[in-house]
Amino acid sequence: YERFGTIFISVFAGIGGGMTKLDEMTRVAMQAFEGVRHTATGVVFLRVRFNEVGQDGTYTQVNVLADFEYDEVR
Repeated sequence: YERFGTIFISVFAGIGGGMTKLDEMTRVAMQAFEGVRHTATGVVFLRVRFNEVGQDGTYTQVNVLADFEYDEVR
């Protein structure tokens, strides 16, 4: 059986000085999934990307998305 889905990671930071930290956290989240192929489970992560959601009050948000696929054998 083919299984697939998308992981969403929401990253928040304060407006102003927090923007540098937001960029750093977004980059770390993306690097955690880019090019990852988990050999023990067969999970493969594809199409890692980010989506700037924007400001809400004193915070801004970016979502990191990573599609994944694996085969379940029964």
